[in-house]
Amino acid sequence: MSNIKFKVGDEVTIRPDLSKYSYCPITGCAIWPDMARHGGKTTTVIDAVTLANSKTYYRLYIDNKYWSWTSFMFQQPLFKRKELP
Repeated sequence: MSNIKFKVGDEVTIRPDLSKYSYCPITGCAIWPDMARHGGKTTTVIDAVTLANSKTYYRLYIDNKYWSWTSFMFQQPLFKRKELP
């Protein structure tokens, strides 16, 4: 069963505090300094891949590299308040 949280075309914001982590606690994949320098940037998911171990990785439109981004590496969206009529 896949655990895709974001789909192709979704906008995500990379965690601004990403540089303080060396590894993703969800998958154990490395967080490289070149990835962490994008902290705080908002970009678009261009691909989502779920592997046999049910771990999902995302490719972002940000730097023409094939990093393995995970949902942990994205800032969680804030809930939008509904406007009252």
